[in-house]
Amino acid sequence: MKAETVEEEIISIISEVSGFDEKEITTEKNLTEDLEIDSIKAIEITVALEKKF
Repeated sequence: MKAETVEEEIISIISEVSGFDEKEITTEKNLTEDLEIDSIKAIEITVALEKKF
């Protein structure tokens, strides 16, 4: 799997959990400060990533 594809998949998962549009999510964003990811959402993202990869 190419790095770009992996990044796109991760952004898609973060978008689903956070409610932010995929275009708003970049590698420069801070999950807690910029995307308001709390501990519960972080666990949801982790579980989704484990299932995907």
